[in-house]
Amino acid sequence: ATAGTIHLRIRTTPGSHLYDWNDHTFKISGWTSVYKVMSEVDVVNMPGLYKQEIDVSTFSNGRYQYFIEYSYLDGSTTKYIRSSGEFLVDDGQIVDEYIATKVDTINTTTVALPSASATATAVWNKTLP
Repeated sequence: ATAGTIHLRIRTTPGSHLYDWNDHTFKISGWTSVYKVMSEVDVVNMPGLYKQEIDVSTFSNGRYQYFIEYSYLDGSTTKYIRSSGEFLVDDGQIVDEYIATKVDTINTTTVALPSASATATAVWNKTLP
């Protein structure tokens, strides 16, 4: 398998407006970039741990979903490993979170968003093919 990329997407619930990383707004269409490439925390000391900081201080109060997707090439076939979760924003801070660990592979996934923080960090720790 060829090494791939880990992307993060965020959407509103209900409403399904996707976050545009280009202008930092939620839209139903007309996005420039709905995928954000996540950064590896430390290639040497923490290989496979990825993060992306998200400033939720401008988010409206409500529930949001995040989707983390790893895509890679296996021969001529693109394969995906996915995980998701939800968080609740109130007054510019994350006040509740739900982490889903359902993944379409047999390996485990850990996704974490810290509570009560105006800047969230989505973290994904996964053994990748």
